[in-house]
Amino acid sequence: MGAVHLTMNHCVGSVMDLSRTEEVETALRRSEERFKALYDQSPSISATVDCSGRIDSINSHGAAELGYRNSDLLGVRAVELIHHHDRQAFQDQLSTTSTALGIVTARDFRLLRKDGSIVWVRGSTRSMADSDGQMLVLLVCKDLTEHKENEQRLLEYQAQLRQLTLELGLVEEQERRRIALGLHDHVGHSLALARMKLGAYGKGDTGELEGPLEEVRDLIDDAIRATRALTFELSSPILYELGLEAALRALGDQVVEANGVSFAFECDAEPKPLSTDANVVLYRSVRELLINVVKHASASAVSVQITRGQDRIEIMVADDGVGIDSSIVQAGDPRRGHGLLSIREQLRAIGGRIDVDTAPDQGTKCLLVVPVETPTA
Repeated sequence: MGAVHLTMNHCVGSVMDLSRTEEVETALRRSEERFKALYDQSPSISATVDCSGRIDSINSHGAAELGYRNSDLLGVRAVELIHHHDRQAFQDQLSTTSTALGIVTARDFRLLRKDGSIVWVRGSTRSMADSDGQMLVLLVCKDLTEHKENEQRLLEYQAQLRQLTLELGLVEEQERRRIALGLHDHVGHSLALARMKLGAYGKGDTGELEGPLEEVRDLIDDAIRATRALTFELSSPILYELGLEAALRALGDQVVEANGVSFAFECDAEPKPLSTDANVVLYRSVRELLINVVKHASASAVSVQITRGQDRIEIMVADDGVGIDSSIVQAGDPRRGHGLLSIREQLRAIGGRIDVDTAPDQGTKCLLVVPVETPTA
């Protein structure tokens, strides 16, 4: 009886173990089915890629988003679904992810739909092992198309704003030039003529009028000097008559040395083909930099160097002053940063740039770079 009882207990235990195993297997199947359903209907484009770079699986939503059925993409090289500009970066991402289990990487790239259109995605990859221990890469792509389109529109608006700013600045320069020419041609000439007539009148016997006449001549001389200074302040005639190099040399004398700061100017002998717009932007930019140096840098010496490269013109403005805080250079500041921001935007509008190398108490070097003007056929 005892043996029979043990045998029955053993049978009951085996049945219970078998039942428990079946329950576990059923739970696993249900879990796997739920996972497959979640994977298949995930709002992201999800796929697994084997070690050769071919698609091992792809969810239905992802295949449909690209214009395919799941079966169409199985075994296809994943890189063939990537825009050709992004393929090398995607290959590098897969290579990095495949070096070891658990590595996660992410990168933005463009996927190609069947109809040839593109969808921008943030592609996250993670290395994993399948049930047979083979390494796979899980690729999950989040749609960024709307974000990228908004980003592109913003860039276009910024470019339009820069161009508008440049055009407004050039219109302002034209108006300044018109006023300056008016001062020079009319007011300046009239004052000079009045000075000459007074000088001729003074050669005779003026008697008691000699003192008052001399005072009038002095007043006219002051008015002539003020008119000339205002003419240069509005628009440098040297820029239009003698060119950028001569204008920058005169600008240093006018702005820097007039404020007791040593000024040095260097230029090479190479031709510098630039459009009128580029000349105006460079002149105004250097002028803004020199005024900033005089007002804020506490410098004892400033230099301007202009050189011609193979395809660009470079102007270096350097001082030995107190330098500029990096936050001012990047974000703008009521004292100096807004001027730098304006220079940067105007240069970008003509295809140029400004690089600022500075540190507190180490002086400042500002490099202005613009492309040379390409001759038209």
